[in-house]
Amino acid sequence: MTKYLAIAFLITGFLVGDAYGDDLIADLHFDDGSVLHNIKIDNNVIHFKHEDDNYDLGYRDLKSISFDVQPGTSDLTRCAYPNPGALGRVRSEDKQCGLVGKAAIVTLKIKTKIGVEAIDRFSTSDNRGCSGLAYTQDVKIISKLTGKKITRTYGITNIKASGFRGKFYDQIRYGDTPYIKYSQTACIFHKGNKKGIKSIVFKDD
Repeated sequence: MTKYLAIAFLITGFLVGDAYGDDLIADLHFDDGSVLHNIKIDNNVIHFKHEDDNYDLGYRDLKSISFDVQPGTSDLTRCAYPNPGALGRVRSEDKQCGLVGKAAIVTLKIKTKIGVEAIDRFSTSDNRGCSGLAYTQDVKIISKLTGKKITRTYGITNIKASGFRGKFYDQIRYGDTPYIKYSQTACIFHKGNKKGIKSIVFKDD
């Protein structure tokens, strides 16, 4: 057995679900072809558009959801702002902005508990932003080596939240030492080394 297959067997064959608040039992399908069965995950929310109406769909509403994320062409920038000055004001001209990555083109396919199937496709460069896709899922499994519970955290395939880090100076408060302020985040296309969630299939109630 290769090292890769051994790791895949460890993850898929020694699973235990643990409650995380309002949890739902599901199967997680990953972009490398592996599957985790009978997972308990949070009741997260996905923003979905169907027939020109916007919906906030909790995982409890869904029977299945799949994610297809491809690279877009738009560059995404975000701006960081300094701390308020002596008069409690933040001057817009003091902001610092920078590129955080490329937008992602996302296709969401859902099937609801009442059997409706729908597709929603959008770019993370528009006003929907991350649309709930920045959530990660914490999964607890039993380690084959130690027999103890360990936590694995998975994000949606090919996407991550990213922001810009601004470096500012305030001679009165901090002297020559800069302080860091972060911008709001954006969801960008990111094909990392760690596998991501390709689809979630929920069990019936």
